[in-house]
Order: sequence, then C-alpha cells, then structure tokens
Amino acid sequence: TKFTKTGTINLTTETPVITATTQSDTFEIVLNDVTTTAANEDVIVYFMIAPIDLSDSELTATIHFADGTTREVEIVGKNLQAGKAYRFTTEIEANFYLDGVAYMSNAGVLSEIMSIEDMNTITSLKIIGKINGSDILTLHTMPALKYLDLSKVNIVSGGKAYTYEEKRDEDVPVYTENNVVGLNMFSSLELEKIDLPTDITAIGKCAFEDCQKLTSITIPANVTTISSYAFKNCYGLKSVIIEGDITSIGGGCFKGCEKLES
Repeated sequence: TKFTKTGTINLTTETPVITATTQSDTFEIVLNDVTTTAANEDVIVYFMIAPIDLSDSELTATIHFADGTTREVEIVGKNLQAGKAYRFTTEIEANFYLDGVAYMSNAGVLSEIMSIEDMNTITSLKIIGKINGSDILTLHTMPALKYLDLSKVNIVSGGKAYTYEEKRDEDVPVYTENNVVGLNMFSSLELEKIDLPTDITAIGKCAFEDCQKLTSITIPANVTTISSYAFKNCYGLKSVIIEGDITSIGGGCFKGCEKLES
C-alpha cells in the first residue's frame, strides 16, 4: 500500500529484495523549467518503480504548473512486473475553472468553454498565450471579474480602427496593432486589479476609461506611449507605477482620477 522511498538491498543473496526504511503513499517527479513549444503538445515523463500490483488501484496524479495552479487527474492502476515497461497516459484540459478563478491557455474560445453560469461567477482570470479582439469582448460578459492577469499574454492585432469620436457610438473594444492595449479595450470593466502583458509598447485612447474600481496599475517597462483619456474617470485609482521611459502622455490621461495620490 506504500511506495518505498528509501531502503536497503543485499546484492549477495540469490533473489535480492528491497527492505524499506521509509515509505509514502505518494511520490514526486520534479521537472524544472519544462516548457512546450506549441498548444496541446504532449509531455512524456519516464520513471522507474519497483514491481508492484496496482491493478485494483485508482491512482491520482497531481500536476503542478509554474503559475502556481494544479490539476488532478485519475489514472487506472496496472500490475507492474519486473523487466517490463508500462505506459500511463492522461490529458489535461488547457482551460479550467477552479474556485472562482478561470485559467486559460490562449483565450480564443473563452466564450465557448465556459457556461453562462460560470461566466457570471468568475472573479479572477489568468490567460497564458495569445489574445485578440474577440477574446476581449468576452471579458465584458464577466460581471464579477475583479482581477485579470495578462502578464503572460501576447496581444495579437485585430479589429477595426476607430477615431476617438467614432468610438463614442460603438459598444465594442477594438485595437489595430500588435502588443498594444487598444482603444477602449478594458473600458467600464469592474476590475480592481490588472497585470498587463510585459511586452506591450503602448496604451491606447480610453483603454481603461470608467474602470472605476481600479485602485492601482503598473505600466510595463516597454511602454513608451500612454494615449489620451487612457484612465479617464478611474475614480478609484490611487497609484500608477511606471517601470520604463514614457515619451508621451496624452491629454486628459488621468482626467477624473480624483483619488490619485502617487
């Protein structure tokens, strides 16, 4: 019922056996800095284990990801005999929902993978991969969303280009350049915190307009331009941290930010 973690063996006997000194019902395989190069790529892990009959057992594998999330998968046991090799396979969902937090690997099917009920209860969202205009639209269907982590995201261009005046008659966030937080992209969301992609170079007009619950924001080091009205009417905004060298801040950028302290 236990795995032998450490033990001794007398190699002079005719049939050497392991005598356990410490045992555990779990064992760990630690793979540091393992990454995949494409979505849905298999990861193959090899390990050795002493012969043991696990054919009537249900095993649970816990996968720990670098972002701190975990996934548990069930594996059917087998009778592991000496001198033979066995293969266990499992699949891990790229997108999953846990305790009010949604984890997405590429956001292209955000609106398809979550039920309407789940959409209404998502409080935190972490996206890894690429994100485009249609994905951003889905964020506006998450009324409970308070924390958005895009630090591992690459923004892909898309959508129609609008002037500020034209945008006033539209009800969709859009943008036109790679790695740019575009026009009205996050406007009017109920966000309290957002971690922006580290490789963005500009924040577009009205990008966070009317995000009234946003209290602080860090502008990544690669950003050189913050456009007009980017944080207009962010009434709750208290602090802005600028990590890089901003060369341009548009007019009215912080208009209505009554609580801005630093």
